[in-house]
Amino acid sequence: MIVLYEILFFLQLIPIALLGWFRSLFFSCINFIKFWSRKTILEQISILFLLSQVVLGTLPSISYEVQFLGKKELMNVSLKINLWIICYAGLLFTSHFFWKHPWHKGGFFIGQILLASLLGIGYWQPNPLFVDFLVREDFFFNHNFFLLAGVCAIVTLLSILRLLSSPAVSQEIIEDEQLEPASVERILEANQSPDRS
Repeated sequence: MIVLYEILFFLQLIPIALLGWFRSLFFSCINFIKFWSRKTILEQISILFLLSQVVLGTLPSISYEVQFLGKKELMNVSLKINLWIICYAGLLFTSHFFWKHPWHKGGFFIGQILLASLLGIGYWQPNPLFVDFLVREDFFFNHNFFLLAGVCAIVTLLSILRLLSSPAVSQEIIEDEQLEPASVERILEANQSPDRS
């Protein structure tokens, strides 16, 4: 009898849980739309490429052939440091949600350069970094690796453009902080003066 009571209680909680998940999803979508509408076109493109960088990091990037019962089969495996690449690309992606800080552009640029360097070094010297194959001819990089490297290069170029294009204080900070007009002018003048130290 107690089991039947618990089952009925559980069934009564399903609509409440579904309503909670629906409300959470609804408010998350509204917040994302507000976030997305504040971003410039360059920032929106950067976010899309960063998301694709994270997704491409999860795909297998190395292929090799094995022979089973007289048949050759193509095997695809991930990189040895695949988890690190996914976490690092995910960190760069989530850092876009905290773009308000002036130091972020430089930190993002350095992080993206490190990821691009890691992929470049791994391509030229894959044995200690990406794979454990002894002979380079035993495996090859498939199209997923080259897509990841291409997206990484594009994100690096976009980070250079963003680093050079806009001042350290963005309109988003000014709107969020609701600064007085005089203090906004002082901040913008300080950021635009050529002899800053």
